[in-house]
Amino acid sequence: MTPQRNVKLKSVLPALTWAGLILLVPSIPEPLETTPSDFAVFLQSVEVMGVGGVTLVSFVFHFFLYAVLGFLTGRALVGNGLLPPGAFLLGLALCTAFGILDELYQQLIPGRGFQWIDVVANAIGAVFGLFFFASKRLADKVTQKGT
Repeated sequence: MTPQRNVKLKSVLPALTWAGLILLVPSIPEPLETTPSDFAVFLQSVEVMGVGGVTLVSFVFHFFLYAVLGFLTGRALVGNGLLPPGAFLLGLALCTAFGILDELYQQLIPGRGFQWIDVVANAIGAVFGLFFFASKRLADKVTQKGT
């Protein structure tokens, strides 16, 4: 019989809480209709290197949300004993799967829909967050050895 490992809730709870907050964001129907009109008009008129302002802001927003999720997921996995290479791969898989589910959920909300560019932004953000976690963890280890 395999021994059971207890999940350290202290390291998992921040990632689960952040994931819950991420799901609240797409619950806002028709985001441009709830945005102040001058800003919405500005976003619809802006174009940077052929990419519309709405898409650009959405990409940055998704990137940020999933970078934080990636960082917290890496912290949760390593905090529960998973070694860094496995934690990175599992964290990326979990964040990407969650990002796809998030996009599928948005299809149920009026004025929202599934966007592949958002899935890409989610995955890139998760990679950034996981790398940031790994580099912070490495820097902390080097600092501890130096003292």
